[in-house]
Amino acid sequence: MKQNASVKMVLAIIALVIVGFLYLFLAGCNSGGAGYYAAPQDEISRLKECECINQAFLEGFPEFESLDDYEKTVTLRDHVHWLSEWGQDWFELPYRCEYYLALLDGEITALCAIRSYTFGALLDCQEFDYRLVTLQTEDSHYFSEDEPDGHTVVEVWQFDHWEMHDPLFNIHGEFAGEVLSVDEISTLLDSGEEIQWSTDGFEARVSFDDWPFPYEDYYFTVIYWVSGVFE
Repeated sequence: MKQNASVKMVLAIIALVIVGFLYLFLAGCNSGGAGYYAAPQDEISRLKECECINQAFLEGFPEFESLDDYEKTVTLRDHVHWLSEWGQDWFELPYRCEYYLALLDGEITALCAIRSYTFGALLDCQEFDYRLVTLQTEDSHYFSEDEPDGHTVVEVWQFDHWEMHDPLFNIHGEFAGEVLSVDEISTLLDSGEEIQWSTDGFEARVSFDDWPFPYEDYYFTVIYWVSGVFE
C-alpha cells in the first residue's frame, strides 16, 4: 500500500510539472515570447500606419508639438482642408498612410468623406478621441437623385465635450461663445437659433454663398459612426 501511494505521489508531481511546462510554453507562444505582450494585429497595423503618417505630417509642421490641444485640432483641420484638389472620393477604409501621402503630393482628389477620414487619421495618430458623423438633408437632391444629399464631418473630444469640425469647409459652429457638437448644432437649428460658423482665423477655399443649398440643411439627419478610420 505504501509503495502504491509513493508511486501515485510521484506520478502526480510529474503531471503537475508537465502541466506547468505546457502552460508556460503556450503562454509564451501566445504572447510572442515569454514575458511579452503581443498587441492585436489591427493595433500593430494602426501603429505602423501612424508612424508613417506622423513622420510625413511633422516634417511640414515642426512647431506642431508646441501647440495646445485646440490649436492642434484646428491646425490639423486646416491642413486637411487644403490638401490636394476638390474632386471625387476614391478609396475605402481602413485608412492607409499611402492615401495621406497621395493627398500630400496632389496625386488624388477628395471631398468631404476622404477629408474627414484623413482628419480622423491624423487625430487618431496624435492620440485624440474623435468620431466620424454622417449628415443628411431632408429632401435636397443636388448631388444625388436617389437619396438626400449627404455630408461627413468629424467630432473631437475636448474639454469634456464633443466639438464638430468640418475639414471640407474648414469650420466649426459656435453659439454663445461655445464650440458646438453636431447634436447641439442640430438642436439649436431646430429651435430656430442662428449658428455662428468660424474658420478660427484660417482661410477657406469655398464659402456658403457658393454652395447650391444652405449648409445648415445637412443637419436634418445625424448618423454617428461606431468605428474609427483604421478599423
